[in-house]
Amino acid sequence: MCIRDSVKGLAHQCAWYETIADTGMGEKIRTMFGETSQMGNFPEKFHFLLRWLIFWVGRSLMFFGIDFIQNTCPQLCPPSILEPASIAQFKTEFEEALYYFPEIMCHLLNKDTFLYGHPNLCVDNAFFYRDETGEGVECGGLDFGLYGKHKTVVHLSGLLGTADEPYHCQNRERLVRLFCEEYTAKSGKHMDPDATYEDYELMNVMKCLLCAVIAVAKVPSAMDMDQLKACPSERDPPMVDNFYGRSFTKLIIASYIRWKHGHAYDSFRRWADREDVSPGFLGTLGGWLFYWPWRPFHSAFMSTQVFLYNRSLLGASWGLAGLAGLGYVGTLIYRSWA
Repeated sequence: MCIRDSVKGLAHQCAWYETIADTGMGEKIRTMFGETSQMGNFPEKFHFLLRWLIFWVGRSLMFFGIDFIQNTCPQLCPPSILEPASIAQFKTEFEEALYYFPEIMCHLLNKDTFLYGHPNLCVDNAFFYRDETGEGVECGGLDFGLYGKHKTVVHLSGLLGTADEPYHCQNRERLVRLFCEEYTAKSGKHMDPDATYEDYELMNVMKCLLCAVIAVAKVPSAMDMDQLKACPSERDPPMVDNFYGRSFTKLIIASYIRWKHGHAYDSFRRWADREDVSPGFLGTLGGWLFYWPWRPFHSAFMSTQVFLYNRSLLGASWGLAGLAGLGYVGTLIYRSWA
């Protein structure tokens, strides 16, 4: 099945629910899979309270993500994303988009339509097995663990996110528009392809911000890092026979590819300009007080952390630092009692 067929299948699946929503079957689906979105909503106010933690945690993880593609699996990455100029540009653009992460989440989770369906209809969610002769291959049931009420862009991101590069970068708009056309035709409810594609592009920005850094923590628990470093291609072990390790690794690499060749930053800027997203006076003042001047110090600190991590010394270093801190506090308490 090609990805165009998958897009049509997802559109038809979502449209089918709309046609039976008011029937007994629709009621059974809502009872079984729930009537609330699994992603929920995002606070519309007080983003400044969330921004500080999100920014510095995200920026810290960014250094580990970049180190992952540069030193753990550069042989699996296209050379274009490893060029020093590309890495420097990614850092600058990543930081700006990360600063507005609360606004991006608020827009996506609070202003989108909901559809019932399964947002990840990739081949890995089907069960294949040999028939009684041992020669034929049969296809079993789908994993319906993710079926339910989701944002439209979550459905599309789950489906199109499985596409390899450069196919995704070249065809994502055409596929999103195909989904809208099929859904409209089958459900009788109009879905605006322009607005849907704009939201999909912003969802892609958010997904790159997350997967470029957070997924790095998942790889060591799913795959031996020394084997990954020695893996010559995606068609060789451990990539070819380790589902979770392969998924996390490809998510990370795809994030950097889609940021550069999918022009994710341009999509972010268009959205920010269209929605008039700006920090305002207090946000600008807060940026100069709590963010921008501290970046050089933070970069130096994180470079040290990555250095220790690559030599399996990060845990030991923090452990010794913790013991030293406890010892110092204990000394102060002892002297105050003496």
